[in-house]
Amino acid sequence: SDETTYLKEHFMDGEDIVLFKRNELDDLPLKIQYLLENELERERIAKAGRQKALVGHTWRRRAEQLLEMFYD
Repeated sequence: SDETTYLKEHFMDGEDIVLFKRNELDDLPLKIQYLLENELERERIAKAGRQKALVGHTWRRRAEQLLEMFYD
């Protein structure tokens, strides 16, 4: 995904997401090639990202966070 402040605060590049910088697109083909050639690494990152998303970034979790803001 392209690097944003939100993603950098909530995910770790290379651990549970793979980020690229729009102003450094020359690096993107190398990242893609690496991930295509390293299936275990690609699957590890995808699994970790999915788990993190399910725990903290679902619509249900967003609704809970909004309720917490209004009722705490």
